[in-house]
Amino acid sequence: MYKAFFDGGLRLNVMNAGFVVYSPDNKKIHEYGTKLSEHNGTVNIAEYKALQLLLQYLIDNNIKDVEVFGDCQTIIYQINGKNYVNAKHLQDEHAKVVTMMNKFDKITISWIPREKNTEADRIAR
Repeated sequence: MYKAFFDGGLRLNVMNAGFVVYSPDNKKIHEYGTKLSEHNGTVNIAEYKALQLLLQYLIDNNIKDVEVFGDCQTIIYQINGKNYVNAKHLQDEHAKVVTMMNKFDKITISWIPREKNTEADRIAR
């Protein structure tokens, strides 16, 4: 099964996002990092955008079975239905992710500690 790691962040008022994807034999097949905007963003929006970019890459490359990992507990819990999405500005981002997840045969999205997500964090800077 493919594995993928994502991270989003806000540094100096600039939202950043990044992800890395590994093949079933644990070889890195893709990494991507980008600046999202220079204003009006939050860390949680950056996390959702990073996850959306990752999911779109997987969809575009016909990767249908994947384990996804991120270090933002809030977002992971919202995606998995453990927490309600209270913030209005996150509800659309959440809905986009849920819609995208329906395009996979098998997908899990799990929380990992930040120290186990260092590569995605580096790419998102």
